[in-house]
Amino acid sequence: MLYWLSSQQLWPINDFCSILALPTQVLCKVFIKFEARLDKTRQIRYTGIKDKKRTPPSRKTEGRYQKKTYTDSKELSKAETMIAQPSPNSPAIRESKINHKSPVLHPLARFVTEETVALMFSIRIEDIHRIDCKRHVVYVHAKTVSRFVSYADFPPILGVSPPQWEDVARWLKRWRKRWLSHLAPEFWTKFYMYQFQHARSVEESREWGKLVALIRPILSVGAVQQLRKAQRPDSRANF
Repeated sequence: MLYWLSSQQLWPINDFCSILALPTQVLCKVFIKFEARLDKTRQIRYTGIKDKKRTPPSRKTEGRYQKKTYTDSKELSKAETMIAQPSPNSPAIRESKINHKSPVLHPLARFVTEETVALMFSIRIEDIHRIDCKRHVVYVHAKTVSRFVSYADFPPILGVSPPQWEDVARWLKRWRKRWLSHLAPEFWTKFYMYQFQHARSVEESREWGKLVALIRPILSVGAVQQLRKAQRPDSRANF
């Protein structure tokens, strides 16, 4: 049994409860002395030398416990370049500039793309700041453009559901109100001519031709003739 002699009385230290009963100052001194003795015991056990500092490892043994690092500045810059620069075959990833501002999505909103807006206003995609798809209209804010555009001005595209008779009814309503016509605007002809001329493969050009065949009744005779000439000879569709 251990005893701690204070100025007033003898304190027995035989269990955990009696330790908690000690005053705060006495308890701190007890643990400080116990900690110092425990450190000395550990030093003797692991080093075998009492009160002597351990010598640092030699250069031969030091490399065994260190991770491999870039020691050469050229080697480090080369590694950073490999991480920072993507490979030329990797696709370009950029943030979409189309924002849907309304909780109710317009049925023709699936035809709104940045490429169509850039071709519509003869600007670059990089110059477009944002495209806000509102409930009944599209707002385009670009470097030199700030306009509201109707959903009916956007032609159908590939990659989404094809146009239905409900979409045709919305187009005709818009065109009759604005141009007093039941035919698609001239921009649609310009848009599809651009797609035929910049098609990356025969299959893509053929898919555009099939899409034009679906909307042929709302295209003028002159527009159909221009699109036939713009299409590739090996991928012409019957429209």
